[in-house]
Amino acid sequence: MLLPSTRFSPAFRAIRCFSIDFSHEKPAPHQLDHVATRLNETVPLMFRHRMDYTFYRKDVVCDDQIFSVQKRGIEQLMSHFGMIGTLGQVFLPHVEMEVLSVVPVIDEGTVRFRWRVKYVSFLRLLTNPRLLRFDYRVKNLSWFDGYSVLTVDGNGDVYKVTLQKMQQDEQKSLLLSTTEKLKEKLAKAAPAPANT
Repeated sequence: MLLPSTRFSPAFRAIRCFSIDFSHEKPAPHQLDHVATRLNETVPLMFRHRMDYTFYRKDVVCDDQIFSVQKRGIEQLMSHFGMIGTLGQVFLPHVEMEVLSVVPVIDEGTVRFRWRVKYVSFLRLLTNPRLLRFDYRVKNLSWFDGYSVLTVDGNGDVYKVTLQKMQQDEQKSLLLSTTEKLKEKLAKAAPAPANT
């Protein structure tokens, strides 16, 4: 028996409501918070477990500016991150990842986060045997920072990922420039010695 087209049950209307595509719209704040929460929970496990890919779109674009690679589609993204995780475990005796900050930007519909990869290389381990002790190794890890921008659509799915490496030299130059400015101010503020 066919239902008349003018009468739909409330359950059918609710199902129909959820099938609307909002991918062309901006995300709601709770959707950005969901992506930020998933990043906080899963990114630190990158080198230990499989990451969570449930909040990515099937046609996601990954612009990896660290390795100068662009990946299209969820399968390529999964294989790219999986390869990075596997190679990190194979070539580094100690590697871990930590999230430094996650900031949802509601106006742009993005989630921006800073992350840090801490590691010890085999060469460094061979030249410094004290790194074999876990407590010493954890205090003396090498690291580099990265910055990622995830762009979210109206369905709450990530459709673009941009990965960038933060340059440690830039951070040092900023620090040096502020210390130089402080030295100049102190030199101007100090009274000149009196000539007698």
